Amino acid sequence: MKLAVTIFILLLAMCVVLAIALIVPEAPGGLSAKHATYETMSRATDGLTRHGRVLWAGWAFGLLQIVLYAGCIAFSVRRTAAGDPLRWALLVGTLLHAGAFCGMMIAYQRYIHTDEPGVVIGFPTPTAWMLYGMWSAPLFFIVLYYAAFDRWVMTPADRIRFRELVETNRKQDTL
Repeated sequence: MKLAVTIFILLLAMCVVLAIALIVPEAPGGLSAKHATYETMSRATDGLTRHGRVLWAGWAFGLLQIVLYAGCIAFSVRRTAAGDPLRWALLVGTLLHAGAFCGMMIAYQRYIHTDEPGVVIGFPTPTAWMLYGMWSAPLFFIVLYYAAFDRWVMTPADRIRFRELVETNRKQDTL
């Protein structure tokens, strides 16, 4: 039951962060400006003007999402002892995912302050963190779930019991 309460608190925290981000006043001068050549077209202002006031909210919201994601995975597995490798594996996966996200956010924060993102394997550093870090981090959870499903989620004994319940239910429906 504690995990369900934790998940609920995470959802509430996400709502609070989102609500605060929505009430933060817009940057002075707005989020766009007139284009120098084409008067009927607007162009975006610089990243610091657009995102400087709410970058922290995006960072907090993203970290809360990652922890929620790990909590939902933990919710699906059977309760195990405190020293079980599953707890450590989930913690490692969560830290990997959160680390990749923080790397992306730090790179973006540097970018909006300097306008020089650097290039990593052909992409600006924040984009590289997104593509190579944020995309690959959840693969850890996928491999973990695939490798340990029969031990941690639904054991062969659980499948047998499930089939028995289905057969019992079918027999009652035919009566």
